[in-house]
Amino acid sequence: MTLRRLGPAIAGLVFVLPLSAAEPADPLALIPPKAIAVAQVNGVERVQERLDKLLKTAVPDKSDEVSKAVRDALAEALQGRDTKVLRPDGRLLVAISDLEKLPDDATLTILFPVKSADDFKKGFLTDDERKSLAKDGDLETVKLEDRAEPFFLVPLSGYVAASTDKEIATKYAKGEIGGVAGHLSKETAAAFLESDISLFVNVREVNARYGTQLKTYKSLADLFLKGDAVQGVNKAQMDQLKVVLDATFQVLEDGTAAVLGVQFRSDGFALKGMAQLGEKTDSNDALKKHKLAPLNQIGTLPAGQVSYSASVMGQGMSNSAAFLLGDFAISDDDPAAKETIAGLLRDLSGLDRGVTLAAGRVFGPGGLEVTESKDAVKIVAARLDLLRAVTKTGSFAHVPLKEKPEIQEKAQTIGGFTLHAVKVKFDFDKAVSELDEGAKEAARTSMRKALGGDELSMWFGTDGKRLMQLTAKDWSEAKALAESHLDGSRALEKSDAYQFTRKQLPKDVTMLVMLDAAQTVYSLFNLAGDTPGLLPGLPVPMPDNTKPAGKPAYIGIALVLKPEHGSFELFVPATAVGQIQKLVQPLLDKNE
Repeated sequence: MTLRRLGPAIAGLVFVLPLSAAEPADPLALIPPKAIAVAQVNGVERVQERLDKLLKTAVPDKSDEVSKAVRDALAEALQGRDTKVLRPDGRLLVAISDLEKLPDDATLTILFPVKSADDFKKGFLTDDERKSLAKDGDLETVKLEDRAEPFFLVPLSGYVAASTDKEIATKYAKGEIGGVAGHLSKETAAAFLESDISLFVNVREVNARYGTQLKTYKSLADLFLKGDAVQGVNKAQMDQLKVVLDATFQVLEDGTAAVLGVQFRSDGFALKGMAQLGEKTDSNDALKKHKLAPLNQIGTLPAGQVSYSASVMGQGMSNSAAFLLGDFAISDDDPAAKETIAGLLRDLSGLDRGVTLAAGRVFGPGGLEVTESKDAVKIVAARLDLLRAVTKTGSFAHVPLKEKPEIQEKAQTIGGFTLHAVKVKFDFDKAVSELDEGAKEAARTSMRKALGGDELSMWFGTDGKRLMQLTAKDWSEAKALAESHLDGSRALEKSDAYQFTRKQLPKDVTMLVMLDAAQTVYSLFNLAGDTPGLLPGLPVPMPDNTKPAGKPAYIGIALVLKPEHGSFELFVPATAVGQIQKLVQPLLDKNE
């Protein structure tokens, strides 16, 4: 049986089993310790029932159609198999023990939840498979579907293990399989087992088996990113990419386990990802420097924006100054300016980050940033000094400037804040000069859209305890945004939709993000429509949607960083699913 053929059949089990019997106390004890990855389905028919409830709440006019299509497809995949012989609420586990043989000849171990091993062979196996049953010493074998090599069958308490690896099957038979329970923390195990459907990656085993190859890939990536003329990517983008890749390889090297799981609920669905890291690693040392907090301050931000965020990041970030800079991503090719900027960034890295709040659009300018910090005055002074240091060869927000920034100190006052004004003019032609001719116009359009035009106006300052930064087309618009925040009459926390989503996420977090679901998708459509050719496959026919109206539904994202664990949780309310479906449906209809 190949993985291509096996996939639909296993998936079918998720949606056809009825509910009943008990689960073994510790399913983790059944997972082969040398498995690279394991998928699990928690509750079989329970998963389909939970998904059906979500669909009926989110898209009631489409739920029956979607549910029937899924059941029909899976019934066809399981044709000839009696699923009633399987234990009703048993957890289905599928383990892969190698990567190099994917997809057709992977070493597989499938743990079927059964009422009886004999009934499993009589009912679940097809006629041809039953005819292939044979003895191999003390083990029994069967040829499943079109795979030439046999699976070894081993009856266990509540399960039948079917493995293509004779050594694994022998250990099952002798009760020596061991499992992975001892390698997982309580948090990681819960993330895997409490999900409706989840994937566990044995990072410890990945490093043991493929560590040398991973280091080779890292070296090749470093060599590639040292190039000065990679087509389609400018230097600033290359530097950002290198930071992301370095962090990814470091976490992979220091990791021991990773989990990704989804839960279906009648009122929404939740996606959770978790990485478990070794105790004595650089990544864990960084995690220890981060903080957790309720971040209730996000609720004080003004309603009517598309995106909201709050964070209490510790000193564990690789670039400590970057977080305090906000939109002030400043660089310069002038030697003297470069040295001055480097010194200011070093000073910034030692300042208190406090709590940073932000509200605005997903794409494009226009927004509010507030930082509550004991060093608010010093942060503002450093930002002002950075702007003074920039020459005509400088860059702002990773885009080259046409000239030095225009600075007006102490330009405005509002609510106890004294604000400096700054205007920067972008040189988009210079920004895309290293790209292919065919990519230049799309890149120019994308950057101009993201930055709101050829110029950007900002106001920033402090009241002595907080930093406030405003981005808008003019002071009138910026002033209105500041006033809506300072008077608190239209605060986000007054929204029932926000309160509902917030309750679905962890109480204490490192970062919290809220997105107006419909407005975010609408913004994505606008970006894709305005920048044809920027990404492969674009342009595509975009729906002629009008701007969403009505009450918002918020997608919530939480980042939790603590010793030995880094995790994220995403919650999408059923109301948000419905709003998104209405926006996406015209696109689907156009492409039919």
